[in-house]
Amino acid sequence: MTATDHAAEQISIEDFQVEAASWLKENAKPKVAEDGPAPEWGEGEFSVSIFHNLEHEQEQNLLDEIASWIQTKSEKGYNAITWPVEHGGRGLSQQHARAYSRLERDYDVPGRHEAISVTMGLMAPTINLFGTDEQKANHIDTFLRAEELCIQLFSEPNAGSDLAGLACRAVKDGDEKFFDMNALTGEKIKDRKFIVNDMEGQDEESMETFKSLGLSAIQIDKFYSTFRAIDGDNGGDIDMHEFYVFFDLEESPFVDRTFGLFDRDDSGKIDFEEFVCAVWNFCTTSTEMLIPFAFNLYDLDGSKDLDPEEVDVLVTEILGDQGTNDEEVAQGGGGDLMDGYKVNVDRLMKKLKPSKNGKIDIKAFTKFVQRAPEAMKPAYELQQTLRERVIGEAYWKTAMRKRDKVISEQRSKGDSAIGEGAVGGPGGNMGFILKEVVDGVDKDSVKGRYDE
Repeated sequence: MTATDHAAEQISIEDFQVEAASWLKENAKPKVAEDGPAPEWGEGEFSVSIFHNLEHEQEQNLLDEIASWIQTKSEKGYNAITWPVEHGGRGLSQQHARAYSRLERDYDVPGRHEAISVTMGLMAPTINLFGTDEQKANHIDTFLRAEELCIQLFSEPNAGSDLAGLACRAVKDGDEKFFDMNALTGEKIKDRKFIVNDMEGQDEESMETFKSLGLSAIQIDKFYSTFRAIDGDNGGDIDMHEFYVFFDLEESPFVDRTFGLFDRDDSGKIDFEEFVCAVWNFCTTSTEMLIPFAFNLYDLDGSKDLDPEEVDVLVTEILGDQGTNDEEVAQGGGGDLMDGYKVNVDRLMKKLKPSKNGKIDIKAFTKFVQRAPEAMKPAYELQQTLRERVIGEAYWKTAMRKRDKVISEQRSKGDSAIGEGAVGGPGGNMGFILKEVVDGVDKDSVKGRYDE
């Protein structure tokens, strides 16, 4: 007798138990009682794990055993006792199902697995409730017989089972790969579609700017999806706190200054157009051209050279070391030119051969970077982080090759958003880093905005 033979059957729990007990006796082996006292909770070997941690072959064998047992039970509808007959069930009550479970506990049958629970306990009921007729016909029966298995990944940000949002990477070590858990980068980005509207940075003029960058509709959507993920309060713009949190950045005066230059209108926040232009400019810039970026970042008065005070700020903020000078050294403080203790700004200025006015120009600064490459580390790390989190590195490799063409076309058109206003300056450097920053970004004035 098959499960479908029970179409109109109404059977008492007592009769059902007799039937099920007889069937189990013929199809399964009774458990063998172990010698000795019954185990105490919390003692000996036991597990309350929800998820298995097995080698691939072990897990596959377990799944095969469970699936085989479920398919054997399906011959009598014991795999889906409460389900309708048309799906291979018995159409009986929860009391019948519990009665069968009590009987089965006395037999040595395969254990449980989370993929089985998800397939039969979550996916099949969901499709039955919300699926189309075609989906029900194609999946429910096979799910209930464990002929097809499902997995479930939670993607809500910061959830304990946020597997899709882990973003960890596989790192090769010799012939093996392992997961680098230090690469976890926060929440998964939800796909969103950009629609032109009246909000600042999202209007028709902004859309033309995006097209000028050569961005396709899909790429604009990806920028917008990331922008919305960063915009934690859904205010339509990004403040410094949100920027730090999303990109998981350490508090740094260098990042403060960079954020201030991304914020082209000095509003204290970055709208969508500013975000796209700034990230595109910064991430398509070559390693060599990041040197002028850092130079202009610390040219606080916009004079196109660095005076001793500006070099002192750079040393303090980038090298993480308070600068000293000849006078302090003569009094027994400070150190050599670059001895890992303090950087003598006076001697540094002399070694870098400043111009006649006693200041350092871009050529001298480039020599400084060659001698102290750690000075560019914050810029390199920020660029790498943005490339990884916004669209992905594969896109940026292609965009870098197209950068010069895009800039040339927009300069010829006089585009103020993309041309000289955004990428002009020495050697094609980014214009948004050349805007006048008389006082830089005062760290103390913004610190409270991103302190937890």
